[in-house]
This record gives sequence, structure tokens and C-alpha cells, in this order.
Amino acid sequence: MKWYHWIWVPLVAVASVLAYALTRARGGFSDTLATEVRAINAKADAKKLVTEQGADIARAKILTEHTETVNRLSEKQKAEADRLRSDPASLAAFLTRIGSGK
Repeated sequence: MKWYHWIWVPLVAVASVLAYALTRARGGFSDTLATEVRAINAKADAKKLVTEQGADIARAKILTEHTETVNRLSEKQKAEADRLRSDPASLAAFLTRIGSGK
């Protein structure tokens, strides 16, 4: 190898440390991944509920389940939740993400 090929070793080391620091500062990759998995599961459960009982009943159950989260929403988040009321699955995923602190 030529001498300039060795510049990649310290660059990769610095990039690794920087990536680790950034993921720890944001709460960690595993927390973000767990939140997204919960949101996907909530969306799937809501779709199943819509097919079994209908959209209105599903929306009511989702809002009842996430009452505490709905009460903590900011004005911008309330506007987003109102926009998503027509799609209970997306509403469930949104409220799950907000409830998880994302």
C-alpha cells in the first residue's frame, strides 16, 4: 500500500466516534428503532380494527387509548392529529410516536 492509503484509518476512527456521539445525543438508535416498531405495530393493529369494526369505532378506541398523549399535544401536533383523523391507522402511528417522546 502507498503511504496515503493509511489516511483512511484515522478518518474511519474519527467518523466512528462522531457517529457514536451523535446517536447517543439523540437518545440512541435503539430507542428510535423501538419507537418505529411500536408505531408500525400500532398502525397494523388499527388497520385490523378498522376492517373488523369500522373506521368510526377504531378512531374512538385509538383516541381513548391515547387520551394522555392527546391531552399533551401542542397546537401544531393537534392540527396534524386532526388532519389524520380520517385515517385511523396513521393516527395511531402518529400518537404512538408522540407518546414515545419522539
